[in-house]
Amino acid sequence: MDTKKISDSLTENQKYIENIYSTSVNSDIVLRNFNLHINNKTYSAFIFYIDGMVLSQAVNDFLLKPLMLKNKSNTENADFESIKDYVFTSLIPQNSIKISESFEDLFLKVNSGFTALFIDSVPYFFCIEAKGFEKRSVEKPSNEIVLRGSQEAFVENIRTNTSMIRRLINNENLI
Repeated sequence: MDTKKISDSLTENQKYIENIYSTSVNSDIVLRNFNLHINNKTYSAFIFYIDGMVLSQAVNDFLLKPLMLKNKSNTENADFESIKDYVFTSLIPQNSIKISESFEDLFLKVNSGFTALFIDSVPYFFCIEAKGFEKRSVEKPSNEIVLRGSQEAFVENIRTNTSMIRRLINNENLI
């Protein structure tokens, strides 16, 4: 497993994730950059998740909208701890949110359907639950019977099928 710690450099974290998940060829990996405004300061940030394993509407409504639209903090001279506290307690209206500082934790959570939030100058990430994948399991094919080999069939759209595979093979190296 990867015991590397999260950096306080947003660019370094993003490049590392892009490299590990091979985002240039993986179409289901989503990295969404945006700006976060706290105490009249602008911080670069991004969210990271696997498409098909989260509810896009939940990410938009309960993560991106609060982070991008709420522009003022009641705190003066925000430091890194107050940014953490402010985001954790005031900006994200989600019941399941955790803070972690290792890439090992990140890979485990994102591969399980969580969404990660990174903020520039903050050496950890916020792990937000927004899971939402198809509940059907992989079944035996009914039209094309196979004598040898896998007895599994995929009948949904490509994104649903890839999310089912990602749930079975929980690994960041899957392309």
